[in-house]
Order: sequence, then C-alpha cells, then structure tokens
Amino acid sequence: MIDINDIKLYEKNAKKHPDEQLKKLAKLVSQIGWRQSVEVNQKGVIIVGHGRFLTWQKYKEEYKLPDVWIIDDTGKTIFGKHDERVLTEQQEKMWRLLDNMLNESEWIEEIKIAELKELNEEMKDLIGYDSELQLESVNKEFEAQEIPNNLLNEAWKDYCKDFIQQYDCLYENKINAFTNITQGLAKIYFLQAKYQNKRYPRFLSLAFHPIQFKTNGDKTSVYDGYLKILNNEIKPERLRFIYDEQPSLNKIISGGLPFAGARMPLDFPSDLAKELINEFGNKGNILDPCHGWGGRLVGFLLSTAKHYKGIDASDLQNEGVNNMWSAFENYSSEKSVDLVCSPFENVELKEKFDFALTSPPYFDVEKYEGGEQSHTKYSNYEIWRDSFYKVLIEKVYNALTEKGVFALQIGSQSYPLLEDGKKLAKQAGFKQFEIRDTGMINNLAKTGDEEKEIILILKK
Repeated sequence: MIDINDIKLYEKNAKKHPDEQLKKLAKLVSQIGWRQSVEVNQKGVIIVGHGRFLTWQKYKEEYKLPDVWIIDDTGKTIFGKHDERVLTEQQEKMWRLLDNMLNESEWIEEIKIAELKELNEEMKDLIGYDSELQLESVNKEFEAQEIPNNLLNEAWKDYCKDFIQQYDCLYENKINAFTNITQGLAKIYFLQAKYQNKRYPRFLSLAFHPIQFKTNGDKTSVYDGYLKILNNEIKPERLRFIYDEQPSLNKIISGGLPFAGARMPLDFPSDLAKELINEFGNKGNILDPCHGWGGRLVGFLLSTAKHYKGIDASDLQNEGVNNMWSAFENYSSEKSVDLVCSPFENVELKEKFDFALTSPPYFDVEKYEGGEQSHTKYSNYEIWRDSFYKVLIEKVYNALTEKGVFALQIGSQSYPLLEDGKKLAKQAGFKQFEIRDTGMINNLAKTGDEEKEIILILKK
C-alpha cells in the first residue's frame, strides 16, 4: 500500500481534463465503481489514468466515490480496489459508450508534440505519429506571405467569368445540374423530410428554378453582380468579403447574402409552411395565390392537408413548380395539387379554402421574369397597392371558409406593406390580427417590425 499523498500527476500530461469530463466520470463511478485502474511508476508518478485520479480527488465527497483503484507498473494493487460487482446489460452499454466519449477530450498540442519528439524512431512508428511530426516541422519553417491584391482580384474575376459561362451553357441546354443541385438531390432531401422529419433546405429550389441566379433578390441578381465585377462596376473585394476569401457558392445559395446589392432570392422555408398548414389548414384545402419557387408546395406535401392550389403569374416559375410536383408526386399519392399560371387578380376561385398562405412580390424587389408581372403591370406603389395588394387580400377573404385563416408574408419595407396590409385586411372583413417572426432576416431592414421578414396572420 502507498500513501495517497505520494501520488503525483505527470507534469507533461498532454490530455486536457475539463470539469465536464470529470463530473461525467464521477457519476459513472458512483453507479458501477472503479472498473479501470490508475497506473503509477515506482516514484508514484501517474503513467495512465490522470482523468480517473483527478475525478476521485475532486468529487469523492460530492458523489461518495470509493477509493480510486491504483496499481504500480508491475500490476500490483497499492491503493483502493477493483469493483467486482456484476454489471447489468444496461450498465454495460452505458459504460461502453461513456468510456469512449470521455476519451475524446482535447490534446494540449504543444506538450503532445514535445513528448512525441522525445520518442525514438521505433516508438514513433509504433504509434503512427511520424508524419504528423514532419508536418509540424514543415509548418514551422514555412512563413505565409500576403497574396498581392491585384493578382487575387484578377483570379476572382476569372472565377466569376467561369461561373457565368457554366451557367449560360447549362441553362440554355435546359440542364438542371448547375452547382450539382439536381432534382435527384431534391428527392433525397424530400424523402428524409417526409419520413425522418429532417429539414428540406431552401436552396433546393435551384434544382427546378436555375433562373433564380438571374432573378433580383435585392437591387440586382447574383448573375448580374458577377457581370458587374467583370466590367469593373463592382470591386472584387465586395464578393471576397461575402465569401470570406473562400470561393464557394454555399454562402450565396443557402443564406441569400448580398454583395453590393446583388442577391439571390430565397425560397419560402418549407418547414415553416408545414407548421402553418398543420396549425391552420384543418387537413383540408390550401390556397397559395403567388406560389413562387415552390417552398410552400413542399411544406404542403409534408403537412396533413389534402389539397393545394397554387397560382403564379410567371410561366417560368409555374413550369419549375410543375416539375417539382412531378418529382414528388409518386411520394404523395394522398395529395392533390392544382397549379395555375396566371396573375392572381385574373383568376376566378370557385372552391373554398381552409387556409391561405403566400409571399407576394414586394413591388420594388424580387422582380421575377416571365408572364404578366405586377412590377411591370403597375407603374407605382399606390397603383400596385390598389390594383394588386388590395385585390389579393379581398379575393383570399372571399375564398376562405367561415373560420378560414390567411398567412401573409411581408418582407421588404421600402413601402408600408405591413400597415397597408392591416388596413386592407380590415376593409376586406378580417377580424383578428397576429404578427409572427419567420426567422428570415431582411437585408432592407429599417426599424421595428421592418427589421425582418414577418408573417401577418389574418382570421375571419
């Protein structure tokens, strides 16, 4: 036996032992005792088991831990003892998993490298760290240099040029494989969302609408933004900043980040559409007056509702959403979908709907191509408000059932869309109003409710 006060930590131990790790181990030991030992050399210095020893030191009182089991380098027990109780199957599983997890703590890299260097070549080969030591040596000898800005800007221009050429080639040939976002990929994500309740990403609309790259999501489109960089109208530094100097489309397509006013319009989140439809749709008929890129259609297909009617003025977007429905129809046999290509104000609605939700064009941004668009049909905001916005709200009110609900997304606040929406809704006959946060940030934000995209819930 040995005086426990003579046990010493190895001063160059290279593994971190955070308190969270020690506390988990203490809880485990309180249940199953010490199943593993702390091994020390002839001088009482720990060889292995620092975490176990520190756990016992810190938590023996709080968790009423038995004496830690310590052996010397001959295998002889010199303090404490091994717990000999038979574990249940559940305890075995817990110990097996937690023991692996507890061994995942971080290294203290400087100490680890220093210790590795003191090993002879045979020992280095045995534990397989020789290549890591060589890499460490190379990294220390290499000093990174700043890339000349003019060379970097020219390279980024070439990147934009390649992007445009690839896009033009694929789009002209009707190949929806741009950036590898394909309809097959969309099907995989859809099935995961349907059967495993996983998220259906917003950028998958690109599989059906490659025109999104040419559509204004802010002052201009991503495509035109790249052209302006090539024509020296926008400095490459603006794009480099958004990409954080790492050229990848992920940040553009997944977050809609703008550079110098160039932005890709993002689809409506399908998970938000699903939640709203399940809350207000009454497992019935859903109306979408401006179906857009199809995110709300996907939300419907993942919801409990049975029928969806989507309307849009753009023939390009209507074609894309029809392709989306064709891709997912085999997985949605219990659903029915009716898609109409027309300005909503021209459509006659004969059926009644339990719930309507939509994201109408915001007059001054997201100027979609194809069909009779409201931003070209109406010359100023006042005319657009009275001829489109007002008609939209009134027609939806009349098409809803007695207790129907309308969820209206409101984003760009360059014009008073929220206040005008409330006034027009009251005039149409809606009685209850609620504003909900969508979690989508609006880059044309100002103050108050205008800081982000919101949903205006209107009830009859």
